[in-house]
Amino acid sequence: YNYRCSLLESNIPAPSTFLENVQYTNRLFTDNFIQTVQELMEKYGRIFVLWIGGVFPLVFVMDVDAIREILASSLIFEKGTDYTVKFATLFGEGLVTSNGETHKKSRSILGKFFSRKAV
Repeated sequence: YNYRCSLLESNIPAPSTFLENVQYTNRLFTDNFIQTVQELMEKYGRIFVLWIGGVFPLVFVMDVDAIREILASSLIFEKGTDYTVKFATLFGEGLVTSNGETHKKSRSILGKFFSRKAV
């Protein structure tokens, strides 16, 4: 709940109506995913959010500096199960797709590659 409220109160651009969110969400999963994301990026910028079903936020980050901050930050960025399950099929279980102790262990092993200087 708090996360949703903070996203709603943030300045992250997003489609303004429920219908527009539904239309873009449908296109993401039925049309050309990359083309749809590019169109959204042109309209809303390099960081934007889509609300899946008006309830679940899907935040897109294509800004290099923001990605660098996320990867190098010592803060915990909790990944949702939709992210971890889908990307685990591509990347396996590890730093990219894990949370908690598994993420902590992977990060300690690979941490030198994700330092501010390296990233």
